Amino acid sequence: MLRNLTTLVACLLLTISLGCTNGEQPHKEATKPDGKAPTEKSPAAPAEKQTPREPEESLSGEVILERMVSAYQKARSYADHGQLQLHAVVSGENRNLNAPFMLAMERPNKLRLEAYEAKIVCNDEGFFALVENIPNQVLSRPPLDKITFGSLFTDPILAEAWTRGFGGPMPQVLLLFGKNPLQDLLAGTDKVHVLDPGEIDGRACHRLRLDRTEGAATFWIDRETYALRRLVMPSDPIRRALSQEGRVDSISLSAEFTNAELDGAIDPNAFKLETPEKSEMVKHFLPAPLRMLGKQEPNLEFVDLEGKPVKIGSLAGKVVVLDFWATWCGPCRESLPKMHLIAEQFKDNPNVVFYAVSVDDEETGNEQLTKTFKELEVNLPILRDPKKSAAGLQFNAIPTLFVIGPNGVIQDCVIGGEPTIAEVLPGKINALLDGKNIHEQGRREYEEKLEEYSRMIATELAAAEADLPDLPKVEERPLPEVNIAPRSEPQRLKLTQLWKCDKVTTPGNILVVRDGDGPARLLTVDKWNTAAEIGLDGNLIAVHKLDLAEAEAVYTLRSVAAADGKRYYLATLLSQQRCHVYDENWQPIAHYPAGALENRHSGIADAEIADLDGDGQPNVYVGYWGLVGVQGASLDGRRLWS
Repeated sequence: MLRNLTTLVACLLLTISLGCTNGEQPHKEATKPDGKAPTEKSPAAPAEKQTPREPEESLSGEVILERMVSAYQKARSYADHGQLQLHAVVSGENRNLNAPFMLAMERPNKLRLEAYEAKIVCNDEGFFALVENIPNQVLSRPPLDKITFGSLFTDPILAEAWTRGFGGPMPQVLLLFGKNPLQDLLAGTDKVHVLDPGEIDGRACHRLRLDRTEGAATFWIDRETYALRRLVMPSDPIRRALSQEGRVDSISLSAEFTNAELDGAIDPNAFKLETPEKSEMVKHFLPAPLRMLGKQEPNLEFVDLEGKPVKIGSLAGKVVVLDFWATWCGPCRESLPKMHLIAEQFKDNPNVVFYAVSVDDEETGNEQLTKTFKELEVNLPILRDPKKSAAGLQFNAIPTLFVIGPNGVIQDCVIGGEPTIAEVLPGKINALLDGKNIHEQGRREYEEKLEEYSRMIATELAAAEADLPDLPKVEERPLPEVNIAPRSEPQRLKLTQLWKCDKVTTPGNILVVRDGDGPARLLTVDKWNTAAEIGLDGNLIAVHKLDLAEAEAVYTLRSVAAADGKRYYLATLLSQQRCHVYDENWQPIAHYPAGALENRHSGIADAEIADLDGDGQPNVYVGYWGLVGVQGASLDGRRLWS
């Protein structure tokens, strides 16, 4: 699970987590009033100016950091209202993200933390939390005797909600509640540089630069109170990601801790939670698939393709399987044939009913629905939802499957498709036909997993909260003098330019392919949407415009030859929604995953094309950021496994 939770979060403070930011990319936004975007050399700030160094005792960077950490660890209270800011200019276009946050704390057990999608409140009455995308649920637990760093990680959904934004976890949380923040901050730091002092909103600040492998982090620390006023974080990781889209002219990532105050008076109202009406108090947040289990179906009413109403409540005594889908949904094309096969097993049982409920908009005609089923060779009754009654089921992704028992109770739910659904679902239907309830088992299994998670986290936190050895003092030593030799040419290995091709304007990844005994060929991506073929003499042989959606781009080319000698190409780009398969003539075969432009995921991390099973037919292998994992697909875009 987490081998060292405090060190993990400290690392996240100083870098961009491209995997666990939910694939979030900076979006285009209007420029600042002055038309300029802050850069690494000039981070955004409400007021900033360099001030002459004050004639005071010279302090090392380590001593300043020690005083900052000590101020936070000893503080009886703390409050701020701040904002995370990501500013980038990519090929002349502004890309900006902003995320407000706030924290108020009174030791030992009062806290209000609002960050990204989470709101956490701790007081004498209990520990409470809200997550933006889980409406009508309030996490409620007994009050804490003392707030610790680990107490904010005991629910997996909540932990992700307040840490998995584009700027990582809030650094002041580590400073206030971490066991050894200084050791965590200095882990992996090559050197701490003391820069010229600065000023923010009239407050004189120490400025420290910590050199790390992923880039430099600059701390603006109040010279009087040692409160952290600004943290400029390393931007190298996200710069590399954005460079896949074009030239990165400037970039900066910073956290502004506006009105940060240690040991100040806190408004008691800060520790009160405003709960939504009709909220359900839960011990753990329950994800969408489990919210409706055990509840009566919410008076669902659909219509068939002839416009006749179909009320699910009128099917009492029957097991009803509802498969929600759409014509533009790629994963639905994989799940619907499986549902057809399951329905065939129960076609002679009048007590089992299957419906495929389309969530396509009204502009999609019935003929398009039936055409899709004909293409998929699926024979299921199709329903439509003009009254949007499915909103009562509280799901927001497709394919989604609900199983309603003979008593009208929602017994099972599967979100996003399930590779083993054809093997598992018939057993569940038979159990319902035998008069059994299965919803309690599903919910209980999930809650058992959550309890196991809590136990594992508690074990890890006990280790992380244990007494750690004091951080050894960093001894500053002068660098040895280095004599740099004058430039000289190599004596044995020399590079000689054979040719230069200026027919491509923005060449990307270069791929070398050879077919049989033929000569090698050079291929490169040009202009993010074209494959250019270059001869070994440097002459441009051919240009192939790639079949891509308007907002799509590619940078990397990969290729493989099948057993029959046919060559296939794969084009991809880091963090894009789809990869693309082309034949030897650069005609499109598949865009995988289908429907990804409408049902967006966290982004593709890497993709390969190869014949791993040795059957002579290559397949495509795609790895994703986030929770999707790795998938195998056929050349024509059918998912084989996940």
